Amino acid sequence: MRIIGLVGLGIVCFLAAVLVPVIATGNFSKEGLAKLSGRGAPEAIVEEEAPDDVTPLVRALRQREDGLAKREAKLKEDEERLKMMQADLDKLRAELKTVQAQITQALQAADVDKKARLEEVAKSLAEMKPQNAADTLKEWPPEDAANVLRLVKDKERGKILDSMDPEKAAIVLRAIQERVL
Repeated sequence: MRIIGLVGLGIVCFLAAVLVPVIATGNFSKEGLAKLSGRGAPEAIVEEEAPDDVTPLVRALRQREDGLAKREAKLKEDEERLKMMQADLDKLRAELKTVQAQITQALQAADVDKKARLEEVAKSLAEMKPQNAADTLKEWPPEDAANVLRLVKDKERGKILDSMDPEKAAIVLRAIQERVL
């Protein structure tokens, strides 16, 4: 028993001799004990080994994140630009519809006006002597003559065509026929 007591007392003295200076210097932590035992801190080992393997990966990841952030910013910018362009396009479409409606309305008014003028000319031709009306239409293009003669009553149209040169009358009749189809 004495031997066990002496061995125990030796161990306690050894521990006291080691622990008192460790505690006094502030190294009584996992890192401090690891340094004293010669093993070093596990983080230090990771840090020493990691720079070769992890640092390029971290840099690559950061570069990738930066690239993605730049792409995202460009996409947002492009989206905004597209929204603005879409709004401009919608505005232009509305303006185009308005202009198109105005043009259609003007064309309809012009058609009504043209028809009224053609009816006036047709009435004047119908009131003329057939020979004078034929002489007047002799100089007109066949399509115009056909348009006016369409508005003249059949009986008067026949008299006017009968007074025309047969070749010119045939051309005008053909123009009347084509327009009806």
